[in-house]
Amino acid sequence: HEIRNPMGFVLGDVELLETERDPAKIQEFMTMLKEDLVRLLDLLETMLEYGKPVNKIEDNVDINEIIQKVYMLSKGDLGRKTIRAQLNLAEDLPKISIDKGKFRQSVINILLNGVQSIGEKGNIKITTAKAEFKDTEGKAQKGIMVRVANDGPAMPKEVKDHLFDAYYTTKEKGSGIGLSVVLNLVKDHHGKIEIEYKENETAFVLYLPLG
Repeated sequence: HEIRNPMGFVLGDVELLETERDPAKIQEFMTMLKEDLVRLLDLLETMLEYGKPVNKIEDNVDINEIIQKVYMLSKGDLGRKTIRAQLNLAEDLPKISIDKGKFRQSVINILLNGVQSIGEKGNIKITTAKAEFKDTEGKAQKGIMVRVANDGPAMPKEVKDHLFDAYYTTKEKGSGIGLSVVLNLVKDHHGKIEIEYKENETAFVLYLPLG
């Protein structure tokens, strides 16, 4: 799952490159594709050495920049359906310490979950903001909030009850570990995750501390 989802984005953008004529956009796509392929290679090497991915915490990480890159790489997937994505990213968002690769993977997984929930036509909105919250141990934290919302059909209760269970999936070819990866990221970084259910909207809200 940590490899399949980004590879799906890469393949989608290769398709976009086949029809793109703007040299500047072509170079931008090529740079992002190279970065993702390098990250996937690094992930494979780590898994071969340790048996599973390890945390690689970096300081001063720009979360908005990662989200923008994921958005660009998702255009191929979104373009094959009638799905519009909107970014509402806080200009004053503080940089944080986090595993960049795992955060990017988590955003990809949530985004694809939204795409699959919507079906053929709908909207996805990604919002970032400063936040103060209490972590899972009840400690007050200053950090950031990342909210990914979609207007797909409401989740059945059975799906809600098993949303973060590893290997639980309703998709015929799914592995069922996409959202468990997100939960692990939040736990590893002492944050928290909430699910908001509103009329015609489901939102995943991540809270992550500064350090």
